[in-house]
Amino acid sequence: MSQAIDRSWFDDTLRRRRISQNELARRIDMHTSALSLVLSGDRRLKLSEAVEIARELGVTIHALIAAFGLLDLELDGRIPLMGYVNLADPSDGVILNEPTEAESGDTSVVSWPSYRGHILRIVGDGGSPRYLDGELIVISPPRTDTSRFVGREVVAKLADSQAVLKRLEAGTQPERYTLVSLNPKTPALIDVAVEWVAAIDWHKP
Repeated sequence: MSQAIDRSWFDDTLRRRRISQNELARRIDMHTSALSLVLSGDRRLKLSEAVEIARELGVTIHALIAAFGLLDLELDGRIPLMGYVNLADPSDGVILNEPTEAESGDTSVVSWPSYRGHILRIVGDGGSPRYLDGELIVISPPRTDTSRFVGREVVAKLADSQAVLKRLEAGTQPERYTLVSLNPKTPALIDVAVEWVAAIDWHKP
């Protein structure tokens, strides 16, 4: 069993993220020898592993699937809609556990097997052209190792219980972060405390 792996893409992506192959293996809780077998084409990635690697490399799951020769990987299954992102509001607020009235009870918006993330629907065009009204994003389960997600778009839960969709940047104080809006007209949140972040794993136009 040998798969065609695009090693140049993988090595370039590691370089851009400034992490080593061994560090990547540690972050996704995979033995270094197992990752080596994957990269040599002698071990097939599970979807759950592909999601974790894509998250750590800061790439989409579809880009990773293509680079790892997994184009026959079936992305089927059902995930419920968890809520929505109100980009019509300057706060970029995320409403969790509350789908819009028309979508209440919808459990088949996006298909992915063995995936534990959640789906959110974009409402409003405040994030245009990055995100448009009606599009979907799939977010990972919440993580508290916030610093690992600096430079990425995330759903962030703030200490005041508000959740927002922003780009996470380092703050000027220890354990504080700056959250940059997708809308350049909206001021950034400076040096805020963040309880958890959820990375955006997938964006479905």
